[in-house]
Amino acid sequence: MSDYSLILGDLDLSPKSQGSGDYEFSVYAFQRSRPEPRINIVSSLLADGAIETKTGYENRTITFLIGISAPNSDALARGEQEVFREIQKGENTLCWTPNDGVGATTVFDVQWGDIEFSEPDDWDLNEMRGDRFYTVTLRCTAFGHSALLQTFNAAAVVNPARTVISDGSSASGWVFNTSNTALATSTDSGRTALKATGAGWRSGTPNRAETGMSTPSVGPVASVSIDYRRRSLNDKVSFYVVTPTGDRLRTPALTQVSTEGFTRYHFNTADITTSFRLRLYVEHTDSGTPPIVYYVDEFATQAAVPALAARTSLRSVDVEGSVRTPGTLTISHASTALGDVLALSCPDLARGFIPDLRRFRTNGGSISSDSGAVSGSSEPLSGGTSFLARVPYAMYEPGLYTVVARIKTTGAGTATVAAKDGSLAPASSTATCILPNTSSVYQWVTVGRIHLPPRNYGPTNTAQFDIGLTGSTSATVDDVWVIPVKDSALTLTSTALTNRRLTLASPSLDYSGGASWIGDATDGSDAFAAMRSLSSDQRRWFYPAQTLIYVAASGPTTPVDISGSYMASYHTNAVK
Repeated sequence: MSDYSLILGDLDLSPKSQGSGDYEFSVYAFQRSRPEPRINIVSSLLADGAIETKTGYENRTITFLIGISAPNSDALARGEQEVFREIQKGENTLCWTPNDGVGATTVFDVQWGDIEFSEPDDWDLNEMRGDRFYTVTLRCTAFGHSALLQTFNAAAVVNPARTVISDGSSASGWVFNTSNTALATSTDSGRTALKATGAGWRSGTPNRAETGMSTPSVGPVASVSIDYRRRSLNDKVSFYVVTPTGDRLRTPALTQVSTEGFTRYHFNTADITTSFRLRLYVEHTDSGTPPIVYYVDEFATQAAVPALAARTSLRSVDVEGSVRTPGTLTISHASTALGDVLALSCPDLARGFIPDLRRFRTNGGSISSDSGAVSGSSEPLSGGTSFLARVPYAMYEPGLYTVVARIKTTGAGTATVAAKDGSLAPASSTATCILPNTSSVYQWVTVGRIHLPPRNYGPTNTAQFDIGLTGSTSATVDDVWVIPVKDSALTLTSTALTNRRLTLASPSLDYSGGASWIGDATDGSDAFAAMRSLSSDQRRWFYPAQTLIYVAASGPTTPVDISGSYMASYHTNAVK
């Protein structure tokens, strides 16, 4: 242990640093203890025992015995003076580096400390030998962290170009079974597309029909997409990748976007090294009359799964460490003020989660192009018309979600959001809020919290359910966002920002309640406090191994840049 390094603020207690003055330090019984779990007892009807949840960690206590050696009592006293001066600084750092020279330095943030003069029965013998001993107690934040500042710059992503392989004008290259499927060019929602008509019922209870077909062969290619529109109730579509050897690989849609009444499904096929076809399998279960009817259009290839709409950004950031850690997040644009901003960060949900709903819209009022809307479109939210989005069950982990809408009104009223499976009545979860009179200016409105999904189907289910928003006043809705409550941080601006940069900092010893700044300069020299411009700014953390960051900003017409910094946190020992 002779080569370890232990530094408290400006006081170097490392063995290799001793011997140059008229007193020396030595350290014994170094105890880093552990962060203390914060336990919550949940009320339940259990007859014995209890349901306990760990909500976080309290501070840890680090102790060690420090010895001071000197040729005389005055030098011993000066050694004590140096130690106690450092202890009295209050907030400080304790840096520990293992003795083998390989491990990384771990930093513990000290909030306060104290020393106690050790006076055993034979203390006078220690004095005669020129030694004095003190017990040092340091109260530190829960976790150690790396000494290195980690930075990331998740720059705006340009959507890849799509190469359309089949535009719906011909069935050439498509493979289907003529005994149960008819495929022909038709027109639907003003688009020329391929109309698929399934055969009659198969025997069984309830009645069941099925049909399927495969796209023209492509690849290898990083990503494909297809536009799909169902015309039969209770249809369920599944997608498979079919290789030349007959392998069928079920593949989930990474993003789904509404486009002219169709739903565009995007798939990541980068790991497929051969040519392949995308197969659609559609199953219909109902007591009504067949056949199944659905439309497909624009089967295309692309260099990557595309990003989101022009005014939204979704990034997944790799985060080092073993536990959540504080840090800063900066949202910026090179040339345009940010305007209204919604910023979300949370652990990566790994289920293709996307918070905005207009891409999933299936019904509502008359859609108008809107240059002031984040989504690029808006529609009235009154007269009993509901903004309705049909979303996949697999995208939502069970739990509470906050529903936020960007709305402008000309009078006060209410808005109600409801989640409902098509076969459930009434809606399984609803929330209502009061809509203010925004004088025809868009504002973020928190409608309420609802529990999703409405049924516990599990993450592999391919079914969908509806989320609808209705209003009782003359209101116009831009889009609706569904935000997970657990472990998430949501920031909403209360007024449109006229600056190009917004920086959000986690709660820390420097900023116990977190902090936020607005400005234009990249070095932050013109930044000023942003709290009065925010209607919501929750505690923000970075979660290993990946953190999801989503931003919607109404000002720029191109995606914003997202950057940040943090120090990776660990239980006790940092990793290089």
